[in-house]
Amino acid sequence: MDTASDNARELGAHAESFCRAYLPAGRPAGNFWQVGDVTGARGGSLAVRLHDQGNRPAGKWQDYATGQRGDLLDLIPHVTGARSFAEVMREASFASPT
Repeated sequence: MDTASDNARELGAHAESFCRAYLPAGRPAGNFWQVGDVTGARGGSLAVRLHDQGNRPAGKWQDYATGQRGDLLDLIPHVTGARSFAEVMREASFASPT
């Protein structure tokens, strides 16, 4: 059985695809996808790491305007309206191409 950590790592392995699908107002900037906030608004204060960087895994994000941070599982409720852990995990299974 996959854990939330396993699913977060799997989503992170496909971070750019996730961002293009769920945060389309953003843009790549080096090793990050930049977008306005957790709802996907235009702007650049939220950065999602696209590829592993040393001990920093792909899929981790931070909104420098609000201090919010997390992994791609944490973004799913904001961009989809998922209200429960089960809904988040179901959406994660759709978001991951494997």
